[in-house]
Amino acid sequence: GMRGKPAIVDLTSGAAKQEDAAAAAAAAAAADAPLLPLPTTPRTATAATTAGGGAPPLALPTGLQLCHVKSVGAHKDAYLYYFLRRYPGRTIIFTNSIDQTRRLAQLLTLLRLPARALHAKMQQRARLKSLDYFRGQAAAVLVATDVAARGLDIPLVEHVIHYDLPRSLEVFVHRAGRTARAKREGLSFSLVAPRDEKMHAEVCRALLSAPEEEEEEDEEQEQQQQVSMTTFPVDLQELNAVRERVHLAGKIVGYEQEAGRQQASQSWFLKRAREADLELDEDLLEETEAGTEKERQRARQMGLDRQRLNELLSAPLVQQRRKFINVAEKLQVLRQAEGCKEAMQVVQKTVGAVTAARRKDRRNRKG
Repeated sequence: GMRGKPAIVDLTSGAAKQEDAAAAAAAAAAADAPLLPLPTTPRTATAATTAGGGAPPLALPTGLQLCHVKSVGAHKDAYLYYFLRRYPGRTIIFTNSIDQTRRLAQLLTLLRLPARALHAKMQQRARLKSLDYFRGQAAAVLVATDVAARGLDIPLVEHVIHYDLPRSLEVFVHRAGRTARAKREGLSFSLVAPRDEKMHAEVCRALLSAPEEEEEEDEEQEQQQQVSMTTFPVDLQELNAVRERVHLAGKIVGYEQEAGRQQASQSWFLKRAREADLELDEDLLEETEAGTEKERQRARQMGLDRQRLNELLSAPLVQQRRKFINVAEKLQVLRQAEGCKEAMQVVQKTVGAVTAARRKDRRNRKG
């Protein structure tokens, strides 16, 4: 694949060439000898050893921090958008399906985040374009399937988000290994739905449990050794503000996907009719091109939702943050207010006495 006429430079010394020749001769001589079993290297059981025992140990980078949040599937998008807004950085989001990858990339783009998709059904040119964009942006987001879990050298990845937990522990380790590379720090964030509880428990048991001892232990001690991931902290006030934006963006994405499917179906129908030389009714053609009244109403509603979403995205995520109350200052203000009340009462009494004296003086003069 080189351009032009490449030059090949041999940097090996004469002694090295002789050693290579001797090794080749020895290998040729040993080819006729009976095969011997290969020596096996004993593996040390580590905390990241798989449950089967026969598989090689799985290790995570030392600078990697594991955290999770448990949520139902309907709220995953809100937690995802909350994380990306609160902690911007070069992030890879892993999913288990191509449809989910496309939907999330479209959703995040609609929410004004620099997101790109990467999956197996993309052409090579589109894949390279997404990777170049991801490498060039400091806070870019790459929504990918497991094709990006291995084989890609992407430096300076700060966060890895498991939107869908993988189906095996090995894939989880390869995903999380995209960050915290070259002795850097990184974060692996798992969105655990109820259907992912079993896999999440397996990951915690294999990667975070203490090493097994030779002597058998009681069940209670084994349960105490099970360590869970760190629970990701969430500000509920910001999360509530996030949900409205994500809900509107999800409605728009669903409408656009359905409209695209209907348009593709209509195009296929018209194309097949033209190929078969069939004459279609003019009313049917007009209805197919203009759409039904219900579709037009839905399109108008989507326009209003898009306008509302743009208004929300233009405003800050949280209008006013709560502050802690300084008790000492509050007490001082209350004391000052009580002192003012007492002074006002004295003034009112004095004014009342002066007014009564004037009235009495007027009466005496009249008399």
